[in-house]
Amino acid sequence: MRDHNGIRRILEAPFVPLGQWPTPISAISRSNGVDVLVKRDDLSGHGRGGVKTRKIEHLVGHMLEKGYGSLVTPVGNVTNLVHDILPVLRRFDIAWEIVVADVPPLPLAERRRMFGGLGNNVRLIGPGHIEAAGALAGAYHRSRRAGRRPFFAPPSLAHPAAVIAAARGFLEMVGQVEAMGVPPLQTVFITAASGTAFAGFVLAENLLRLQGHRPIHVVGVQVYPGPARRWIHGLVRWTEHYLSVSDRVPSGRIDLRTTRIYREFGRYPTDLVELCTSVKDETGLKLDPVFGGKTWSIMESCLAQGRSNGSVLYWHCGYTPDWEVVPAAC
Repeated sequence: MRDHNGIRRILEAPFVPLGQWPTPISAISRSNGVDVLVKRDDLSGHGRGGVKTRKIEHLVGHMLEKGYGSLVTPVGNVTNLVHDILPVLRRFDIAWEIVVADVPPLPLAERRRMFGGLGNNVRLIGPGHIEAAGALAGAYHRSRRAGRRPFFAPPSLAHPAAVIAAARGFLEMVGQVEAMGVPPLQTVFITAASGTAFAGFVLAENLLRLQGHRPIHVVGVQVYPGPARRWIHGLVRWTEHYLSVSDRVPSGRIDLRTTRIYREFGRYPTDLVELCTSVKDETGLKLDPVFGGKTWSIMESCLAQGRSNGSVLYWHCGYTPDWEVVPAAC
């Protein structure tokens, strides 16, 4: 028997209210003939804005429900997460130990400018995995010695609570599009950095499909090299287990696109800056070439190959203003 309770469990998951939901959906037209819908999570209304707001809401809700008193997590140099989550942790009296790896590599003075005002519990380390593992282990044990139950979150809060947050956003978006009177939604493009939001989308789409909803093709765009496909597959399975969902997402439906433009973490080709500038001039959308600009580029390339029979949506995950400190990879 099929289990149709997954959507109910997603909607009942604990969270703390931070964002302004639902974020709007805009219809965008470009001079090159690209007509798409844009889900404006860059207007989420918390901190720097973005899909991170959804993740923070649900991860902190999970921590409070389970009695965790401290967050331990790693980040890279180019991030909105640290700036957006610290006020929330302070608000709920949750301590933190955040380790900032030197990835992509930046001058120490620049790193201190970006993170120096955030306190001693935001620690700058080098780029190595061994150093990062040691720093995280030390942070975890310091939290325990301080009498707070520590919670370790993988990079970009890649945990089922955050996957559920993205799944909830996908359900929100589907309802909005259906109320707009536009052609049925056919394809959604989403940036896959940690893959947390992408995992939530394919999970929610599968649950809707099991209830008889029209299929929606979810396309994730990998923005830097690494074993993203295996990691995303694992996130989906972890969250299905967490939700006690018995009907799994077929592995072949996890459509992750990889191209030359992803480069190493934080890097981007110079022509992508030109694309982001063009999109902003024509539509007012601010994209950065480190993350969202790569997804927009892949989406336009796909649309140029043939006309869609339904609506296509670009999920605007947010804008990272610090992208300009990272030099382009020509």
